[in-house]
Amino acid sequence: MQILRQFRACEPSITEARQGEEKTKKKQIASAAPWLRETSDAGLSHEDLARFARQLAVPGFGAHAQARVRDAKVLVVGAGGLGSPVIGLLAAAGVGRLGVVDGDDVELSNLHRQLLHSEAEVGARKAESAARAVKRINSGVKVDVYPFYLSARNVMQLVAEVDLVIEATDSLASKYFVNDACRFAGKPVILAAAQGVEGQVALYAPHGPCYRCMFPQPPPRSHRTTCQEDGVLGPVPYMVGSLQALLALQYLGADPATRQEVFGKFLHMFDGAPEHLGMRRVKLPENRRKICALCSPTAPTIQSLRDSASFANDFELFATCNVVTAGAVPGEGKVATLSWDKLQGLDPKRVLLVDVREARFREMLRFEGSHNIFVDALVADKGEQARILECVRKQVATCGGRRVDVVAFCNRGNDSKIAARFLDTFLKEENCSVAHVPGGMASYLD
Repeated sequence: MQILRQFRACEPSITEARQGEEKTKKKQIASAAPWLRETSDAGLSHEDLARFARQLAVPGFGAHAQARVRDAKVLVVGAGGLGSPVIGLLAAAGVGRLGVVDGDDVELSNLHRQLLHSEAEVGARKAESAARAVKRINSGVKVDVYPFYLSARNVMQLVAEVDLVIEATDSLASKYFVNDACRFAGKPVILAAAQGVEGQVALYAPHGPCYRCMFPQPPPRSHRTTCQEDGVLGPVPYMVGSLQALLALQYLGADPATRQEVFGKFLHMFDGAPEHLGMRRVKLPENRRKICALCSPTAPTIQSLRDSASFANDFELFATCNVVTAGAVPGEGKVATLSWDKLQGLDPKRVLLVDVREARFREMLRFEGSHNIFVDALVADKGEQARILECVRKQVATCGGRRVDVVAFCNRGNDSKIAARFLDTFLKEENCSVAHVPGGMASYLD
């Protein structure tokens, strides 16, 4: 053990000595035999040739592909479950410049799947933690850190400066938003999603169909969930994120003249269920769809990006394809908000707390005395609407006719905002005010 420790202590100086010997040897060869003077058509250094030897040896990749990867600029939106493998693998593969956009902080619940971050980084900004990880992986990569969320104020400038955008968040709203921005900027984008044991990934090229061509309408609200709500097994986002990184390397390394022939053709779907573990692919539309709200060749209805400091938390604002300009969203009014701290300061006798989460979440944790009604039923079921109306009137009567505060909450503030918007209209003739709790139970538990 003592000998091993001594060797390790000397190892840096041994390495330096070897490097010095190699340089001296090269100079001697060059001076003795000028015809052996080395050159690289792709401009790769000795370090490049050694570091990337395995990918350089892949048929169809090679030195010129590596040089194109080295010169590329990539913007990665999200440094979490999908972003971790994307950022780590692209840094390791030698992408010249990486931009990392993420306004979140590292949380303990992230660590089972976001291997770019460690326990020591809990509480740190994700974008900054990711940048430190990149430098540990490959110090030659330049990293631009953007520790904030995208908005219409900043997205076009960030997208315009890069060769490829990779959307790696768990927000469906973000995918529509980034897709729209990339289409306006004429940039390719790789979009992916991972949840439970399933995932999907596709590259949408400027010349072909966009994300809205493939998914003109978002899924029903009952099917819109996040990793926090439905969970995800750690290897799944790593599998899907690795596919994003693979597509990125292949696209960036390809001859620009041939990219249009190869990329933007398929949606790749991963199923991690043990009984049918594997991949399948679905062909994307051959051309931009005439019905697409964004890139219809005849009459696109989306003309500009909407601005919001927290677009990722407002699905309705950015995902529905009839949201087109800075005008008002149909049916949307300002929704009052109430934090948990302020809620606790109210008179409990004059508060009607409405829990609009699904029953399975209420089983985990709920508040006694709250009225439980899933948001879909509240908006569509007249029986449930009659029940909530009766509750409000009964509460007002109990308070001697004084005004009642109706407060809706959910897991993260998305459904409660919709519920509050509906209740504000539905109860406008009643003696009550309506608000919702932004951040929902997630902010309560923080």
